[in-house]
Amino acid sequence: MQLPEMQIVNTAVGGSSIRDWQKGMVHYNAALHAVMAAKAAGHTFVGWWHMQGERETANEKRAAEYRSLTVTFFRKFALHAGLECPLVFGQLGPQPTDMPRPYWVTVQNAQAGIARDFPQWKMVCTQDITPYEPIIGPHWTYDGYAEMAQRVINTIS
Repeated sequence: MQLPEMQIVNTAVGGSSIRDWQKGMVHYNAALHAVMAAKAAGHTFVGWWHMQGERETANEKRAAEYRSLTVTFFRKFALHAGLECPLVFGQLGPQPTDMPRPYWVTVQNAQAGIARDFPQWKMVCTQDITPYEPIIGPHWTYDGYAEMAQRVINTIS
């Protein structure tokens, strides 16, 4: 698979909670700084990508608040970063076997609900992307991530 050349602002933070992505929190501020620096360097944005939610799958309260906090993050970040390009977000893939995650499906359903209720935001499903490494946590191999990237590009295009 050949992906197009493009500038990517990586703001992913493994193991983070959606709480960490709220306005004023460290991950929000770091991502905002990265986007603003890219804009100042003359880069334009054709889309933005967000995938998060694994941490919420272990706790009932966090899983229940995932949807509202994610919608708040998407709205505020796009506004503050001045992003007028499409937002694409990833739905959690298959449930990993590395530790108890009793609310995995709860978060997946919240993500599907966001896509249904906010059609301006596009969701990339990842359930069928292989190879997936369920033993080491919710991670794909290089080929799996390349497939995910292609899906994001196809969604933005």
